Amino acid sequence: MESSPVEIERFVLSINSFSSLSPNEKILAFIWFLHYRKNIAEVTTKDVRSCFSSAHLVPPHLSVYMPNLANLKPPRLIRRKNHYKLEANVRAQLTALYGVEQGHIRVTSLLSELPRRLPIVSERDFLQECLKCYQAGAFRAAIVMAWNLTMSHLIDWIMADPARLSAFNSSISKRYQRISLKISKRHDFEDLKDEQVVEICNTANLMSKNVVTVLLEKLKKRNIAAHPSNHRFTQLQADEIVIDLIENVVLQLENGNDTQNSILTFNPKSAI
Repeated sequence: MESSPVEIERFVLSINSFSSLSPNEKILAFIWFLHYRKNIAEVTTKDVRSCFSSAHLVPPHLSVYMPNLANLKPPRLIRRKNHYKLEANVRAQLTALYGVEQGHIRVTSLLSELPRRLPIVSERDFLQECLKCYQAGAFRAAIVMAWNLTMSHLIDWIMADPARLSAFNSSISKRYQRISLKISKRHDFEDLKDEQVVEICNTANLMSKNVVTVLLEKLKKRNIAAHPSNHRFTQLQADEIVIDLIENVVLQLENGNDTQNSILTFNPKSAI
């Protein structure tokens, strides 16, 4: 699975003083990212070089550094021909540093504290289901429920303001000429796909470009989670998706922030 530059940049930003790490430490950090965030069991020098490039960093001589890491006593990497994976103890140390436990604390705290900030009962129901799924390790289901919560909140947010609803209705035909629809009650949104709702909001300039980007990006991942496939979602992937949706969509809309908002950085080492 290919890593997007945004994902790499967020990972780098989540690590304090990443620039001060040694070349070996940076290489191991990127391999950990590829293992845990991208589900790549064994990586190549090309995979790691791509991470450096996406982070706007000049890579060290990977064809020298990575074999050396595999030849250390004890080894930091396990090598199979031209493929590498983290040695078990190194993997455990990096996981403690970069996020599974702290990510779990942060997501659990965020979801547990959210009910007092969401006045709408239906959203609280989605929230509780999301939390139960996450705590049970059902990460696919947690992602789907986090998306349902986000869409429910978005629809309630549109309906709560006559000006927003009017702008939304005016933009339906602008964005989709073949759709003849006027939203007057919540039930009417069932005639639109989630992607269409987001795109119409974008056309109506109801939310920042950052919020639109997060929604469309996470919708793709929600679709993968919701449909049968061999794709395995890890806790770290669920952490990133849930935190992004809650902090950068639900709370952004709830707080009434405008188009000048900037994206909050996902930091797996910070707990709320």
